[in-house]
Amino acid sequence: MKEASTAAVAVAVADGGGPMRQIVATIEQRFATHGATPEGLYWPNGPDLAVRYGVFHQAIAAAPGVPRTRLLDFGCGVGFLPDWLAAGGYLPAIDYTGLDASGKILAEASRRHPRLRFVEADVLADGVPPPEGGERYDHVFACGIFTARFLSSHAAMEAYVRDTLSALWARTQRCLTFNVMTVHVDYTREDLFHWPVDTALSFCKQHLSRHCAVRADYGLWEYTMHVWRAPNRGAAGAALPWSHPGVA
Repeated sequence: MKEASTAAVAVAVADGGGPMRQIVATIEQRFATHGATPEGLYWPNGPDLAVRYGVFHQAIAAAPGVPRTRLLDFGCGVGFLPDWLAAGGYLPAIDYTGLDASGKILAEASRRHPRLRFVEADVLADGVPPPEGGERYDHVFACGIFTARFLSSHAAMEAYVRDTLSALWARTQRCLTFNVMTVHVDYTREDLFHWPVDTALSFCKQHLSRHCAVRADYGLWEYTMHVWRAPNRGAAGAALPWSHPGVA
């Protein structure tokens, strides 16, 4: 869960900036003070971030035997996800691309991970860059990008989320994974984006895919959605031979 700051956001609002610009301006301001730490990117703490990465990574783990995975980390920040992937031994099997709209923060990501690919882009203005040597990524992650709306209205943030998910989906081959704040909380906050899960599912079915899985069991006030291009029947475990008596 991310808390609000107002100074840089107010400038973006005055200039007519939408949610994306407000988010970038706010996080850049925080990053300038706290540096390449979870707090510097508005994460409350590292352990909860690691939990989120574990939930996201389940989409990749659901396809065992795939030799390499092309992964787009949308809103990658300073590259905490590659840190987590490396610690778990997953990074060598991943063709990683980090995408962010902040050149300042991406410079730090490139410094921390000089061998990885990082791209600066506003996906709604510039489009989503393709992977090297291909048209689509196997998996696209958007972790923590849609949880805070700061000074944007709920309607403006929802429009941004819908447009961004649609843009990311066009570059997704297997699964798009994102998280948002749930409405099932003890209290809501005006600076956060609480998106009802039924609304999210309806949008995905209409514009992305009906093959969705929702996780809200990992102890945080949010949910994660995996949107699959094809049915993910492997998640149900190995199929067992079965027939009902009397049915051929």
